[in-house]
Amino acid sequence: MKKKILSLFTFFVALVLLAVSLTSCQGQSGAQENAEGSNKNLGEKKYKYEEATAFLDKGDKENAILALRNCDEKEAAAKRKDLYISLYGEEFYNKVRKAKVGDIITFGSLDQDDNESNGKEPIEWIVLEKEKDGRLVLITKYAIERVSYHKKAEDVTWETCYIRSWLNKGFLDDCFTKEEQWIIPTSYVVNNDNPLYGTDGGNDTYDKVFLLSIEEAQKYFKNDLARKTSATEVAKLHYAYCDPFGNTAWWLRSPSFKSNKAAVVADHGEVYIGAYHKVTDMIFATRPAMRIDLS
Repeated sequence: MKKKILSLFTFFVALVLLAVSLTSCQGQSGAQENAEGSNKNLGEKKYKYEEATAFLDKGDKENAILALRNCDEKEAAAKRKDLYISLYGEEFYNKVRKAKVGDIITFGSLDQDDNESNGKEPIEWIVLEKEKDGRLVLITKYAIERVSYHKKAEDVTWETCYIRSWLNKGFLDDCFTKEEQWIIPTSYVVNNDNPLYGTDGGNDTYDKVFLLSIEEAQKYFKNDLARKTSATEVAKLHYAYCDPFGNTAWWLRSPSFKSNKAAVVADHGEVYIGAYHKVTDMIFATRPAMRIDLS
């Protein structure tokens, strides 16, 4: 009798554990779906065509873009195109809409040659991915500046590091006009643990500008040669490391084997998953990444 009771108890515990496991898997699946969906239109509702064009009548072009993107009526697409061309020019519109992976897009401007007398230079971006909704994932062709990952020698994640704040405030405002920022969407940024050492990647974040992760640097570039880049003159002036051939190393957002160190791409293009460099090191350059949306 005792054996029968024990057997029933064991069976009941197994059922409970199975139910917990299934619930956990469903939760992870839902989180993944939310992560994928959040890169589309964060918190935006559906609009009727009249509601969307009402923003234009008020001179509110920023909200008109958001509303027209979320309007299913056929007139919205033509109105969106006209609005984009009026703001950014037909050449840029066509370049973005027809872009393929590997193409170069010129967008924004920044002093890169250390010659302020000739103004800012256009920023060149490599198209890493064209998403299903037409958004482009971009990374700068060159390492544009030397910036430390963090200001203090302490454990840190992408969520709390200095370079994230710099990218989404100083860099964003210095390089892009108000109108240009309208087509830089907020991206859901997944911050995985280090794939080899398990170092905590921290919380996922929402950012307009970000650095690539270890996984993204491996996914978007087919080999080390493709990951190699050179630094701008400004980055060199600020002591970004360069090898004898002009190649430079650049930060990734992922942690290294400890939380006070960050992963990097070396000057020869290899992804250093276990980089020994501290987050305060002042020799690494930066290749910002972001999405642009003319959908």
